[in-house]
Amino acid sequence: VLPSGFSKKLNLRNIPALKIFVIALSWAGITVLFPLLQFEIFNEKVLWLFLQRFLFVVVLTIPFDIRDIPYDSKNLLTLPHLLGVKNVKILGLLFLSIPVLIEIYIFETNNIWIIVFTAICLSILLFKATDNQNKYYSAFWVEGIPILWFLLYYFA
Repeated sequence: VLPSGFSKKLNLRNIPALKIFVIALSWAGITVLFPLLQFEIFNEKVLWLFLQRFLFVVVLTIPFDIRDIPYDSKNLLTLPHLLGVKNVKILGLLFLSIPVLIEIYIFETNNIWIIVFTAICLSILLFKATDNQNKYYSAFWVEGIPILWFLLYYFA
């Protein structure tokens, strides 16, 4: 929400589906761009890493938007409201394939299995997400995916 004196008509929450992308932009910026820019490391691979992280966080956020369907105003226009639950899950799967492809074709690491395994786990959680999910489903299982990803990289 913008400050009250800025504009009464312009509210970022009224822009369709923007919330999920602002969250992803914030996380990708804080975890990729800010640290690397601080050390003046900026190249093409940084942009690929940023895009990879951005899309991964977008997909991580979808189960939360699905969970919140009964509580969100129809005017909020989240992705599940705009596209429907089934279509937003398919979009999430398409978005999730891009970070995997970036890892395979851009970074060419020996640990490709880590992002593939993490993406498979997130895909399963994405497709099992419902608007009446258990209160711990997103709060524990979906939020645990980045921890899983970190632990797999750390111990690999």
